[in-house]
Amino acid sequence: MDTGRAAAGTGVGPCTITASQEGYGHHGIAASTPTPWYPADDVSRTFLVAYPYSGFLAPIDNAGINVARAGSAVPVKFSLSGDRGLAILADGSPIAAPVSCSGAALSDPIELAVTAGQSSLHYDPTEDQYVYVWKTDKAWAGTCRQLDGSLADHTVHSAIFQFRR
Repeated sequence: MDTGRAAAGTGVGPCTITASQEGYGHHGIAASTPTPWYPADDVSRTFLVAYPYSGFLAPIDNAGINVARAGSAVPVKFSLSGDRGLAILADGSPIAAPVSCSGAALSDPIELAVTAGQSSLHYDPTEDQYVYVWKTDKAWAGTCRQLDGSLADHTVHSAIFQFRR
């Protein structure tokens, strides 16, 4: 009987592990002959291996509505407990979809803006954090948007913003 096997993975996302038992189907007359056992159905389980993400870092408030100037560049900071490379975002991520501004308490304004330009992602080893510089649109003034950041591990992390002129 084969026991003590371990599975090891190197990536993130869905991981399926399948266990199987081939069996031993013959039995002899001698007392030393092993008792037969028969094949068992394969058993598979799928797990989601995710990055160790603990929420957006300042200046973003994870719970409230963040206030930012439309057209500004907002630093979206988060940690994955180490440098996981720059291929951490899912294709097409992040996206900013319109949402209702009513019924939610506003948080402090985003005071830490960075130089406007194109949106970009980099890893800061000094702070052990990723920084996605999110270039917002001037046309978003007077609206709210939900920023959804989908990671390569199939998790989605969101923050809501209200844009002023």
